[in-house]
Amino acid sequence: TFTYADGYKYVGEWRDGKRHGQGTYTIANGNKYVGEWRDDTLHGQGTYTWASGNKYVGEWKNNKRHGQGTYTWASGRVKEGIWENDEYQGTEEEYEKILKNRKRAAEKLEAEKRAAKLAAERHKAELQAALVRCLYEDLDRITSDTAEKIVIKKCNLELQDLSTEDLMEAYD
Repeated sequence: TFTYADGYKYVGEWRDGKRHGQGTYTIANGNKYVGEWRDDTLHGQGTYTWASGNKYVGEWKNNKRHGQGTYTWASGRVKEGIWENDEYQGTEEEYEKILKNRKRAAEKLEAEKRAAKLAAERHKAELQAALVRCLYEDLDRITSDTAEKIVIKKCNLELQDLSTEDLMEAYD
C-alpha cells in the first residue's frame, strides 16, 4: 500500500518501484481503478469508476481505453464495443469494417504509387527514345562512325542521370 501526498492511494503489486500486476488506485476525488498495471500505467483488463457513477470495464493500453470494453453512464446508458487510443470505434462488426476500409485504402494508395512510378519510368523511356531519334537525325549528317558512337554514348550517359523521381516532378 502506498498513499501519495495528494491523497491518492495504490494497493497492489509492484515491480522495480513501479505499479505492475494487479492493483487498486483510488483518487482523492472519488475516481477509482481496479485492474492490471504495467510499468506504472493502466494496461490490461481493468475497471475505472468515476465519482459521477460512470464506469468503463474492459481493456487498457498505456493509460487509455484500448480494445474490447463497455462504458456505462450513471444514467444506465451503455456503449459497448472496440476502443482505440481512448476513442470509441464502434461495435466489433463496425470496427471490422473500419479495419477493412483502412486496409483497402492503404492497398489503393500503394497501387497508385506503383502506377505513378511505372508511368514515370515509361515517360523516361519515351524521352530517351525521342532524344535518340533526334540525335540520329543529326547523325545522318555525320560520316564518321566514331563521332556517331561518341554522341550515342554521351546521350545514354545523360539519360542515366535522370531519376524516376525527377521525371515524376517534371510531370506534376
